[in-house]
Amino acid sequence: SAEARLLRAEGFVSRGRWAEALAEARAVLDAQPRSARATALAQVAEAELVIDECLRAAREALGEGDRERALAEVRRGFMVRKNDPRLLAMHREVVQQ
Repeated sequence: SAEARLLRAEGFVSRGRWAEALAEARAVLDAQPRSARATALAQVAEAELVIDECLRAAREALGEGDRERALAEVRRGFMVRKNDPRLLAMHREVVQQ
């Protein structure tokens, strides 16, 4: 049922399992496109996936000595959530190098 899927999605969100949360939320949205709860869960999961990718790419760029690319990845993450503490910490790390 939609309720069971929403509960699963919420459980995945609470454990930081963003891809699974997004899949469950999207399954609900396929059947109930106006579900505010599913929309909110999907938005959180999508944002976290993008931020995780930006952080991974920024770390990779830093490891290769490419500060500009690292900064670009952090900025991309800031477009999703400008006050994310992980992005702020990565920004400080990049700027200090």
